[in-house]
Amino acid sequence: FVPWTPAQAAAARRRLSQDLDRLCTGCGYCRGCPAGVPIPPLMMAYNLKLLGGGDDGIRRALRYEWGRAPADAARCTACGACEAVCTQTLPVIARLRHVAAL
Repeated sequence: FVPWTPAQAAAARRRLSQDLDRLCTGCGYCRGCPAGVPIPPLMMAYNLKLLGGGDDGIRRALRYEWGRAPADAARCTACGACEAVCTQTLPVIARLRHVAAL
C-alpha cells in the first residue's frame, strides 16, 4: 500500500463529491408527475449509469429491480414540475429522455 499524498487525497475527495452530487437521492419530491411518469425508479436506475454501469446498468435495473421499461420515461412532457422540486437540482428531463431512448 502506497499512501496518497495530501494533493491526491484532496483530488479524490473532490471527484467523489462531484460524482455523488450528480446522483438522485431517491427523496421522492418528484412523485406526482402530471404525465404519470414514475420518476424515482427511473432516476435511481440512471444512477447506475453514473456509477459506471452504463446504459446496460439502466436497462437491468429497470427490468429486474424496478419492473419498469424505458418506455415509461417516454411519457415525459418536459413540463419541468420535477426539476422545480428536485433537491439535487438534477437535469431530470434530460435523464428521462436518455432513458426513453434506450
